Amino acid sequence: MTKVDLSQTEILKLPLEIRRRILADGALDKEMEGVLSNLFDSTEGQWSTCEWEYNDEHGRWDTECDDVIVLHGDESPFENGFKFCPYCGKPCRDV
Repeated sequence: MTKVDLSQTEILKLPLEIRRRILADGALDKEMEGVLSNLFDSTEGQWSTCEWEYNDEHGRWDTECDDVIVLHGDESPFENGFKFCPYCGKPCRDV
C-alpha cells in the first residue's frame, strides 16, 4: 500500500470510488495506484482529461479513450451531469 499525499482539494477532484478508498484508510492498493497514475499526467504536472467530441454524422459523443457515449435527446453529457468518463475515469472535457 502507498500512502497518499494529496490535499483535500486534490482529493475532491478524483472519482468517487478512489476518494472512498483514500479517505477510508489514507492509502491505495496497487490497483488504485495504477488508476491514479492514469489520471495524473506527470509530464504536465496536472490532472489528465478525456476529451469528448460530438460526432454529428453518428449522433454520438466520441471519447479520447476510443469509446462512445450515446444519449437520447438534445442535451450534452455535461448537461446530464457527466464529470468523469465512465470508461477511463478521467475528468471529461468537451472540445
